[in-house]
Amino acid sequence: MRKLVAFDEGLDSVARAPMYHTFDETFLFFGNNPNDSKDLGGEIEFWLGAGAEAEKFIINKPTCIFIPAGLVHCTLVFRNVKRPFMEILIYDKPALVEHRVDLWPPAYKP
Repeated sequence: MRKLVAFDEGLDSVARAPMYHTFDETFLFFGNNPNDSKDLGGEIEFWLGAGAEAEKFIINKPTCIFIPAGLVHCTLVFRNVKRPFMEILIYDKPALVEHRVDLWPPAYKP
């Protein structure tokens, strides 16, 4: 489930609740600047793990993230968006089943 946060709250953000899947998942993020292939066009806050064990990663250039089955991931927050960029998800199974985990990182701030 995605939660839209209004632009006037200081964020241009979409947040996903922490979850895991019973299959592998790959996230691809890339920008659309034809003059600079390393320019993502924004910043993504990406969390791996659950609750107090979660670790925050800041993505500000094109990136590929492999999430093995069972690893809790998200929230995912888009910040400082200067231009549109792409997010592509690749699954190794034909059907998506999300298992929500209500253990938000203590340092997470929407």
